[in-house]
Amino acid sequence: MKRKTDNWPKRDILASKLRFDTKNPRFQHEVEGSLSQKQIHDRLMKDFDAIELSEQMRSDGFHSSEILIVLKEGDVFVVLDGNRRLAAFRHAHTLGWIPNSRNTLPVTVAPSREEADKVIIVKHVGALKKNWTTPNQLNKLREIVSRSPGKTIKEIVEKYPSLGSEKAVTRSLLDLEIYNLLIKSDWLNSDDKGKVMKRGINMIHRFYTSKLGKKYFNLNDLSYPFEKNRLHGIINGRESQHIVRDYIVRRTSAQIKAPEIEDIFRFLFDKPNKPKKKIAQAEKRATDRKNLIPAGCRMVVKHGRVSDIYLELRDCIQVNEAPNAVAALFRIFMELSLDYYIEKNFLLNKKSAYASIKQKISLVTGYMEERGVAKTEDLKNVRRVGSEKNSYLGVEVFNEYMHSLKTNPEPSDLKTKWDNLEGFFEILWSDVS
Repeated sequence: MKRKTDNWPKRDILASKLRFDTKNPRFQHEVEGSLSQKQIHDRLMKDFDAIELSEQMRSDGFHSSEILIVLKEGDVFVVLDGNRRLAAFRHAHTLGWIPNSRNTLPVTVAPSREEADKVIIVKHVGALKKNWTTPNQLNKLREIVSRSPGKTIKEIVEKYPSLGSEKAVTRSLLDLEIYNLLIKSDWLNSDDKGKVMKRGINMIHRFYTSKLGKKYFNLNDLSYPFEKNRLHGIINGRESQHIVRDYIVRRTSAQIKAPEIEDIFRFLFDKPNKPKKKIAQAEKRATDRKNLIPAGCRMVVKHGRVSDIYLELRDCIQVNEAPNAVAALFRIFMELSLDYYIEKNFLLNKKSAYASIKQKISLVTGYMEERGVAKTEDLKNVRRVGSEKNSYLGVEVFNEYMHSLKTNPEPSDLKTKWDNLEGFFEILWSDVS
């Protein structure tokens, strides 16, 4: 079968007459085509394995089976496909690795950028996609669409059938739009942006433009060209920031399957609209129970040791018979619960790993309130633990249970403390479950 390029002129052109394409989709999402020729060369050598390719040319020579596709612009030729090979060739030739005194490369001259794209997208975007990462492929889609003003996605797909269906192209463009908004956001630090740029597109698709994502982010009626103000508001919203920080940036090494994503969405979007469980008040709870924790309490404590302590306090140790043991375990349960929550949400660095329980309470409650996991009312009693020195809920009293020769824990006081803190613990363990 005859290929599209068979009728295009073939030439040997001096490498000095060739120019890197400033619209190369490998860089377009970062710099919008503003890199100089030297900067493009250096980036290709450093970040896109052109050095390894030049070393291969040293031993095997330049393979002409896939010649460069170029477009004549004035006195020079812009390389539309083969920029990496051009960079590798120049590097190898400069070092004398390729015996080519004329410094020429075989090229085929495309009649237009549009005609060249029909070939290039088959190689890099369609079923034969090669070398380009997902963002590179999507940037090529965006460039093609931007060069077709007034045309619908349907008309563009008819012209470039290798792009895929109209629905797939629209979804891909939405993926890219979200991706670009994220790497330009002011709430992600440079390290996290780098992680999103490196591996975030697939996770972005799962969370934002999959069937579930569109439903929860209310994107079902969003069509191309997208309403940027509306999209900007969604991407910079609290729920979006939580998803990016906790699931795209920190968990991209592990695949998150649809059922888990659905649970995440349900927690982020449905839970805040439901009335939070109020902190249990002492006067509304029976204090004649035998154990510290009421038998009806059914928290899911996912850490092994912390779960054992929880079950011992609920089912095993009777507070009237062993108040000192119960008091000590209560204090341990509280701090280990905070530690587990802090670790799961990456709230402390190594330098601050030895924070006091007051600092931990402040850190956890602030994070919960900021994300909408709990309301101020829900956190009132646990904040008293960290802030009120003379309160019966204050941490100093818990510490005295452990270290004072004079303080004797009273069973009724311990049960009252639990009743006032149970709601906080339920919110904490629900959030990390």
